[in-house]
Amino acid sequence: MLAFPESFLEPEGRFRDVIPADFVPVLYIMVDGAMHCASCMNGVAKYLDPFSTDERRWYAIDYELLYEGSAVECHHCHTPIASLYGEDGDGLGNE
Repeated sequence: MLAFPESFLEPEGRFRDVIPADFVPVLYIMVDGAMHCASCMNGVAKYLDPFSTDERRWYAIDYELLYEGSAVECHHCHTPIASLYGEDGDGLGNE
């Protein structure tokens, strides 16, 4: 079973949308290469364990911290997740 650092999960086990130490947004990478936001991960975790499921599109194997660059879209809900510093490095929300 994959063990994400504790800072990626809330105390009750829910996936975080940002890492609290520096508020960097996070996307979760599945075995099939798809990237999902915390909302989608938390929704599917109600029905299956993302660390042991046989469904490749929901089996979490890694994460991507979004420090800079353009927004990255969740492959499931298509919500754009903005990076911490934005595309030109001037900060979250200043795109």
